[in-house]
Amino acid sequence: MIDVPGFIHNPCTRRCLNRLLDLVDKTSFDDRKKRISELITEGLYPELFSPKEPEDDEVAWHNLTRLSEQGIIDIERTRKRGLSTIAPWEHARIVFLPEGEESVRQWLDRPAGDPALEA
Repeated sequence: MIDVPGFIHNPCTRRCLNRLLDLVDKTSFDDRKKRISELITEGLYPELFSPKEPEDDEVAWHNLTRLSEQGIIDIERTRKRGLSTIAPWEHARIVFLPEGEESVRQWLDRPAGDPALEA
């Protein structure tokens, strides 16, 4: 049995990882050389921009940084100036690291399917 980190049970973390796997699954084999990424926006990460509970934003960000520490994602700033006055998730993107795909698939119980075989 695989050891699933506790932060995987956070709804924001699960949505993020499922979206990234969906993008990977929709990408053709030839296009997999391109980076799979998404901007951190209010629509995709409501917990970060308008938390419903106190500290929802801090918990969600902590979990995303844990994914980065685990080598699953990389978090990149999309802006270079004026960053000291904004939250760390503003003007940022998440890049899915290919070497983390197998772990994520195991954690979420989403085995990779061969699109040619499924068709």
